[in-house]
Amino acid sequence: MGIRLSGGLSLAILCAAVVLLFSSAIPFPFDAWRKQKSTANPSNILDFNVELGDLVAMTVSDTSRYGLNEAGKIDYAMLMPSGGHTVHIATSNDSAPLTYTVALFHQLKCLEIYHREYLKPLPREVTPELRASTQAPAERMTIQAFAEQLRTNLSPQAKVLTDSEDEEFKELLLRWSDINRRTPGAIVLVGTESDVVATVKAAVEAGIPFVPSSGGHSLWSTIGVEGFILDLRQLKAISVDANSRQITLQSGVLVKQANDTAWEHGLCLPLGTANTAGAVPMALGGGLSAFSSVMGTASDNILSAKVITADGRLVTASATSHPDLFYGLRGAGQFFGVVTELTFQAHPISVIGTSDGSVWTGVMVFPAAQADTVFEVLSTLSADTKAPTTGICIIASPPPAFTTSIIVIPVYLGQTAEAERFYKPLIDLGPFSTCQNVPYPRINDSGEAFNVKGGFKRFAGASVPRIDPQTWQKVLARYEELTKECPDAKATGYGVEWNTYDSGRLGEDTAFSHHNVKIWAEFLSWYTDPASEEAVSRAEQDVIALAREDQEKGEYRSYQNWSRDGPVEYLYEGQLRLDKLRALKRQWDPTGVFTRFFLDYRIDRQECGAPRIIFNIADATTRPTMRSISRSHLLQFISLLNLIFFLYVLVRWGYKTAGSPPTEENYYPIELPQHFDTVAMTLLRDTSHFQMDLEDHASRLEWSTLSTHPFVVHVGSNERAFQTALFHQLHCIHVMEEAFLRGEYMGLNPHHIQHCLNYLRQSFLCIADDSLEGGDFLKMSDYPDRNAGDKVCRDWMGVSAAVRGNLKEWLSLNSSRSN
Repeated sequence: MGIRLSGGLSLAILCAAVVLLFSSAIPFPFDAWRKQKSTANPSNILDFNVELGDLVAMTVSDTSRYGLNEAGKIDYAMLMPSGGHTVHIATSNDSAPLTYTVALFHQLKCLEIYHREYLKPLPREVTPELRASTQAPAERMTIQAFAEQLRTNLSPQAKVLTDSEDEEFKELLLRWSDINRRTPGAIVLVGTESDVVATVKAAVEAGIPFVPSSGGHSLWSTIGVEGFILDLRQLKAISVDANSRQITLQSGVLVKQANDTAWEHGLCLPLGTANTAGAVPMALGGGLSAFSSVMGTASDNILSAKVITADGRLVTASATSHPDLFYGLRGAGQFFGVVTELTFQAHPISVIGTSDGSVWTGVMVFPAAQADTVFEVLSTLSADTKAPTTGICIIASPPPAFTTSIIVIPVYLGQTAEAERFYKPLIDLGPFSTCQNVPYPRINDSGEAFNVKGGFKRFAGASVPRIDPQTWQKVLARYEELTKECPDAKATGYGVEWNTYDSGRLGEDTAFSHHNVKIWAEFLSWYTDPASEEAVSRAEQDVIALAREDQEKGEYRSYQNWSRDGPVEYLYEGQLRLDKLRALKRQWDPTGVFTRFFLDYRIDRQECGAPRIIFNIADATTRPTMRSISRSHLLQFISLLNLIFFLYVLVRWGYKTAGSPPTEENYYPIELPQHFDTVAMTLLRDTSHFQMDLEDHASRLEWSTLSTHPFVVHVGSNERAFQTALFHQLHCIHVMEEAFLRGEYMGLNPHHIQHCLNYLRQSFLCIADDSLEGGDFLKMSDYPDRNAGDKVCRDWMGVSAAVRGNLKEWLSLNSSRSN
């Protein structure tokens, strides 16, 4: 019997890193319940031998009836049969009938309970937004009334715009990316620091949510009609103290403006690589740059910050004033307040390595046919830690031909002759080149084309230990498949940036944790047709997985200025750092005015031993803005849902391929064409595994072993790609667990949760498992810890091994073809 396949996928390069999810280095969750075939006892398996079709009120295809909203509760309740979820079976003697739970309705009830608890007590919002208050909606001032009142309290330079059809409103709303772009109820264009203080304080008091915006590059500076954008672009004052080499920037200053001013005073700053990005928010998130190896990150060079906190106060944070807050601002500043200005430690231009403050940089363009040689050369050059150089290599399709090319943008801190000698292996390949020594403020000009506003753009990235030529050949192949499938995504660029020069400088002790990362895989997704979103996202996840294919999960790192997706541990390394940041969040923003980042749930254990989910905030009297948990046994239901699925998707979903012998054109198998042995599984009501506890590291690792990306196999002579249903289902369970614990599954939206609930519901109905479980599971007192005997299952470890083997074989074939 094979394994169910769901739908064909247009993928070329598979997410190789998901193999690690089933690595033998992680014995759980699979081996924990797996037994040898000889121990399975089919005679202990009870089945309810009646037709179940009439017991279910709704049809399988009726997905519109099960919405992610309060009304949807009614429809979920209708999944349960009117006669109840148990059956009573008489024994051979005259004793009382035995009570059993029908497995199908146990599964459906778990979904209904999740659906109910997930929605309460407040409607959910997808994008992490600044929640200014916990007042009930009926008590909140309308955004229109708030705007009118605010106008009278701001300076003459300020504007409060509420007409979304106004041309100035539209102009201010333009962003670097149109992803998740929404129309706010108002745009508050502040003119002074006092305006910012007054606006934040008024918003907190009135319960009006808002998001700040500086350069317009953030994907998270968006909000709907219920709130407003706090536009800081007019705060663009710059002051320079040449004697102390200190430069103070207001929050509306852009990177290019800051670099130009520093240059005029014989100084330089280690700011980011996008000229039009806001210098202050860039630095608050860490601030990687070409100068990180010699000057440190931008956050390392922050000396002080003026910040408006969640209670509307303006405070100064530094090493001597609120040092705890100062720690958090340098690397995670967006989550602690609105920063109105930063003072930086600047550096003399001589640190660049030239007498005139120039750097050697430009663009080298190679045809895709030279990719293997270019990556081999860069692998060698980037391993040299003695040369004062950095750079980025991008797979892109530049104008005018818009054909796939390899673009290298090197930066050498030294004279032209030294730079050309170091990069001679690349120069000898004969690229089109504009490289030369240019003044330091022009260091980012080569990437100006990526700063244009509009279009659907986003960054993702991952740390990598080295530039591996074979990996980047696979990334190149995946890029070419994407641009063939989605021509509107030709502006996409997949790159790798290295900054391996060892200057001896050590990173500061701040919230930023990636000082030890010297090479980053950087993936810019850029498309113009919303219909391409799914394909672009698949490709993005694929190349991230390729970049990480030689890493363990504990080594994964992501840069918080590019993406907030994935586990927080990828963004902020180390449990001590995370504990400190969570404590700071509880102290400075306990109600989540500046997003709920770091405000997570945790599991507390009562003395009686029953789990109790509580909010991880300091003030227990503060009403949280996310749902409370009213049922203590929800934990058991979700954990059981995970355990059940290991059995049912493997043992019950059996289809046989019918019809004429397959040909290359019509080969669409229903199942993985491979036989799997049977093993036994014992289902337990309670388990120490897969706890819903953000502070239980073993459980977090267990949950992370579930498939988080499409797990694909390539079958048939034409190697058609299919997604195995098992890993789709496990992915959905992981998504639901993350969404429930964190309040939002980062990078996803309610439609994804909606999809997972419906997909699992339909899967349960399709399986229609009539196995009987001893007792009534809703009455924990008579529901045994162990169900009636072991379950006989297909060997899920065999399935994962088969899919892993298919993956390795296909990648090997694809790599040999590329060569």
